[in-house]
Amino acid sequence: LVTGDQYQRDDGLDVNYVYPNRFEASDYVKSAALYKCLKPDLILTGHWKPFWVPPDYYDNIEVIGTKLEQLHRDLLPTTPNLGTEGFIAHITPYQSESRGGETLEFSVTVTNPFDYPADAIVQMIVPLSWQSVPSKALQLDTRASQEIQFLVAIPATFRERRARVAVDITVENQRFGQQGEALVSARTV
Repeated sequence: LVTGDQYQRDDGLDVNYVYPNRFEASDYVKSAALYKCLKPDLILTGHWKPFWVPPDYYDNIEVIGTKLEQLHRDLLPTTPNLGTEGFIAHITPYQSESRGGETLEFSVTVTNPFDYPADAIVQMIVPLSWQSVPSKALQLDTRASQEIQFLVAIPATFRERRARVAVDITVENQRFGQQGEALVSARTV
């Protein structure tokens, strides 16, 4: 089984989770169940030596996953539920390139953190000389996510590297602030 970087060290018993890569608390419990179902004899990771799977490996990663999930449940705030990532909005694409004078389209996924339907205001935050629709209102079902699009006009003089855009989110009159970002760099060719 080729696993990438999820488990690390030569024995494959150290977890390698990265919050910005969309980590959820239950991911390692789910992967332990998948590994147990697949029952590989040999595991190839992203950066460590291949290893032959010992008989107790699947039980060990199940215990590790369960502990990791419980730690996150114990330590994260419960109201509102922002999940493991702590964000209720994401912008895609995260990185893009533009020539000055172009218009870029961004998709913004907003998640309702509440246990009831809620109204949300999504405001695109762009550099001073850029233009975008200032905000959009939407209705979100209970703990549901919704995707909306924003068009952003880049000025003809744009020459920056990694200019930031963001979204500011308010749900049910509770301001969550800037919950997502994306980077725009000037196209050099």
